[in-house]
Amino acid sequence: MANATDWRDALIQFAFAYGPAVGTVGNTKRLVEEYTQVSIIESIGTTEIYGSDGLPRFSPQTDTEKHEMLLARQEAFTLQSTAPLLAHLLHKVAEVHGVPSQADLTEFFSQGPLTSHELASSIARCFIRFWTGDPEGATFTIAPKVETLARELVVSLDAGVYRLQRQEKPGQYPGLASLLSTLRERGLDESWYRNILTICGNPAGGWNLRNELAHGFVGECGSPGAAVLFQCVMYLWTLGPKQKEAETDSEVPDSSR
Repeated sequence: MANATDWRDALIQFAFAYGPAVGTVGNTKRLVEEYTQVSIIESIGTTEIYGSDGLPRFSPQTDTEKHEMLLARQEAFTLQSTAPLLAHLLHKVAEVHGVPSQADLTEFFSQGPLTSHELASSIARCFIRFWTGDPEGATFTIAPKVETLARELVVSLDAGVYRLQRQEKPGQYPGLASLLSTLRERGLDESWYRNILTICGNPAGGWNLRNELAHGFVGECGSPGAAVLFQCVMYLWTLGPKQKEAETDSEVPDSSR
């Protein structure tokens, strides 16, 4: 952060320098494999995950579901160390480069391939809340932007799933998990897919932060939770549809900076 040329460069470094907060999917699978080889209880016991309301949230039955639970649990464990680090780095942006004005932040975020001026301004205000001592306000206001950007990307890809679900169920919106699944099918990087899912809405043992916030189960929000959500937003903000030659379908680029 200190060596970045300005706050714009520092924000890009914050989002991408260390990769997804949950780690790469390859490393997560390796750690899970090592764990299952030495854990006797894991191979013979059963697990049931409870939600914040005290009711069962996830009870894996198949080998696939059990593996997903182990992946999500490992990713959640990784977040315990990376989330505070990302929070520290994000604070450093303002500490070293100063808090940008809302106008400058809006102009910066308006450069996103699918970001309207209104959305850019809203994201800008979220960052200002974080940097001016209101991480809780930043957390609650940045969380919905993850779904906003995912939805805009799905619509831009003309994937059809969003319009179809809206037509069949008026007044209801496709959930974030459904949007991410569609983006995954269209080429969203697997590690970033898992990062967003585990942080925001994976019932199989992730932080499930977006859902917990939306349903009122989070009593206090600190900088680490806000920071990982900001990283998710920064990643999605860079993405747009990429046209293949001689093809009409679009795909999500693996990364865009």
